[in-house]
Amino acid sequence: MRRLLLQTSAIQSTGVVLMLATTLLVSRLGGPAAQGSFALVKSLNDLLVAACSLGLPPAIVILLNRVSRGHRQLLRWIFIYGLILLFSLPVITAVLINLFDDKSIYSSIFVQSLLIGIASACLTVFAFLRGILLVYEDGPIFSIISIVQWMVIFISAALLLNRVNLVFEIAYTLAGILSLAAIIPLIRRRISKEDRSTILSTTDWTFLRNQSGHIMAQALLYGLQPFLSNAALSHIDPALKLVGLFNIAAMTVALPNLLVALVAPVLLNRWSKTLDWRGLQVVRKNALLFGFACQVMALASWPLVPPAVQLLFGSAFSEAVTPIRILLLATVCVIASRILTPAMQGLGRNDIVSWSCLARAITIAAVVATGYFSTDFPIIEIMAIGWAMGELAALAVLLIHSGSGDQDPGLRLSATKIEDITRELNEAP
Repeated sequence: MRRLLLQTSAIQSTGVVLMLATTLLVSRLGGPAAQGSFALVKSLNDLLVAACSLGLPPAIVILLNRVSRGHRQLLRWIFIYGLILLFSLPVITAVLINLFDDKSIYSSIFVQSLLIGIASACLTVFAFLRGILLVYEDGPIFSIISIVQWMVIFISAALLLNRVNLVFEIAYTLAGILSLAAIIPLIRRRISKEDRSTILSTTDWTFLRNQSGHIMAQALLYGLQPFLSNAALSHIDPALKLVGLFNIAAMTVALPNLLVALVAPVLLNRWSKTLDWRGLQVVRKNALLFGFACQVMALASWPLVPPAVQLLFGSAFSEAVTPIRILLLATVCVIASRILTPAMQGLGRNDIVSWSCLARAITIAAVVATGYFSTDFPIIEIMAIGWAMGELAALAVLLIHSGSGDQDPGLRLSATKIEDITRELNEAP
């Protein structure tokens, strides 16, 4: 297990490096306004994928690990759903674009909506297929497929920035199409090797629905956090400078989040098979120890923040220094909660994770609203305080509910159902 996690981290960390490299490239060549445009497109795409995924990818992993049937029916549903998204998402995107005041970057709303809609549809289907692939292959092949998206975005941004309009919309569209082109042959090859009685059997939609409801709520809350933050900042500053500055500061949360997320799918895949409530206590302890170790390093980096921002992003981003320092205070919360999340999901306790996400969202909204209307602090500093307090609230919920309790009874019922299915298959002629 440890070797697999190290291998996964080594390969998928390339995706994090590419995401960081894209951010640096955009900041250096385009400045805060271009960075703001990139942040808007990214947050809009992330929100659409989170909403349209319906919380099903992790639920699919748990289902196939516990029941191991219904693969072909799932694939058929995924492709039909993808076609529906291709026609509907451009319309939804056009509506969401109007939340932003600055229309100068939207010279052609029709073209932009079409591009983002296609990108989000393709990446949503990719998220479903990635969940199926994870069940068969959680090693190097899965890790390489997972970073295709950021490889394409980085290369596209490097080639198109300052040369064409709608650079990031085009980059995300290409990323979605090429990610699908890479994963579909792998999925077909893996499923073709399965026993026909397994892949042609029906899918347990009740189990998927029960598991996916909470996961969808969590994904929506995660996606709405940067999207609504960017929307609010774009209303305050239509030139998008504040959006660009806060996007740089938010990387303080995004980077450790991404680093932990590299191994989160593998952890979910393995923990949904083997983890029990006593094992969760070990995960809880190790998550906190690792989080506190990272927190010490984050605090030690405080003096390095100003020169690092100057060196990496340029003097135009100097106003991001204070928000970065504020968000560094939440490092332990970000890392520990992101490790505990797949553990709770693996146990089937998605309700607890949902409550933690809700606590984060409510805390951010309350702190930002209070700070904006009652203080003279810069808005990006108020936003950073809200995000940091939100992470603290989310971790508190996870720690309280992971300290004691029992495994979700719904999973015990599923285990009984698995035994019944196995017995029927063994008794079949």
